[in-house]
Amino acid sequence: MPYSIGADRLDPVDPDKIKSRLSEDHEAKLTTTLRELYDSLIPTPEVERKRKKLVQKLEKILNDEWPGHDIQVHLFGSSGNLLCSDDSDVDICITTPWKELESVCMIAELLHKHGMEKVVCVSSAKVPIVKIWDPELQLACDMNVNNTLALENTRMVRTYVEIDERVRPLAMIIKYWTRRRIINDAAFGGTLSSYTWICLTIAFLQLRDPPVLPALHQKDSLKLLRPDGTKSDFADDMDKLRGFGDKNKDSLAALLFNFFRFYAHEFDYDNQYIKANLG
Repeated sequence: MPYSIGADRLDPVDPDKIKSRLSEDHEAKLTTTLRELYDSLIPTPEVERKRKKLVQKLEKILNDEWPGHDIQVHLFGSSGNLLCSDDSDVDICITTPWKELESVCMIAELLHKHGMEKVVCVSSAKVPIVKIWDPELQLACDMNVNNTLALENTRMVRTYVEIDERVRPLAMIIKYWTRRRIINDAAFGGTLSSYTWICLTIAFLQLRDPPVLPALHQKDSLKLLRPDGTKSDFADDMDKLRGFGDKNKDSLAALLFNFFRFYAHEFDYDNQYIKANLG
């Protein structure tokens, strides 16, 4: 059942009653707890191996059935941005110049013939998808065709994650919290999507003083060329981006504490908005 406390706005809290920072003892204890939680959320090498094997397996099935169409299979979402855990579903984007494959139900029929289970074709969705369960690899998978925007968003989030070593644990812990509270389902729960929570985390880190993360879309000089010769939409020169947040000395515990303090008590929801590409 979706988590809800109703639609009425909560009464504001007296600022004098809001804790401004963690004590040294609480910060140390929370840091230890968060590190232990993060370690438990990191996917095991075996699960990572299975995900890669699924990509190779699907690519072979598709190209064997429809050769000559340059069909490629890519991980996206949490599977591709370093924010997945062992129990995360695998999100896959199939790219091909062959537009007929965008009629995704033909993929569903093929995969059913190849032993995939719980195959569902959702062709009426805004982005049509096929859902499958691979009994050999014990993985659930959602796949779409030619949703290249999702691939770019995945690459962008991964770039942010790799800039500072605190980003990955913070984002994974916040994702874990939203999943436990059942507030990460925009489609059916009326809450925010996991991607939106990640964007909120990125924006929060951009607004720290000093910032932990830059606004990648605003750093034109650090935008590299894509394989097709066009310039990236966001800065992706990792050699120059790593270490951006070194002047910010906040611990993981302090960042998590301030994330909740910022969005619960400091952010003005009537007059402000968050846009991670602007910082």
